[in-house]
Amino acid sequence: MKVKEIMSKKVIYAKSGDDLQKVLGLLVKHKISGLPVVDKNKKVVGVVSETDLLKAIDIYSGINTPEMFSLVISALRSETFESMKKSLKVFMKQKVIRYMKKPITIEMKEDVYNVMRMMNKHDIDRLIVTEKGRLKGIITRQDIIKIVNKITK
Repeated sequence: MKVKEIMSKKVIYAKSGDDLQKVLGLLVKHKISGLPVVDKNKKVVGVVSETDLLKAIDIYSGINTPEMFSLVISALRSETFESMKKSLKVFMKQKVIRYMKKPITIEMKEDVYNVMRMMNKHDIDRLIVTEKGRLKGIITRQDIIKIVNKITK
């Protein structure tokens, strides 16, 4: 079975010029945990996930110890929260291209078995499907599980 037979063709994606707030909004709106990033020609240039965004926020905030976290909780209970919120909003205007990772892609013509092997090798939940570098779809672990379930019934 080939990737093109089971991939999702309707893909939510970000553009390389999008800011973090827009990307975060896409993840929340579509209830997804990650998405590809494309350039103006729809060539895949990266991938970004909830984990990438949370790491970026964590690094930006400097909250790296339980003591610092306690200070933040205290600040949330005071007027300092407004200052922190404004600062985070400024941070969220940064471009996604600064925080995305190198994409792991697979061509539409590949066998689904190769998808499973790549996902296991790289410990990822989705692969971006391309044709000559251009975004064509996405395939997830869930897509493969559905096929295995169908075959083994």
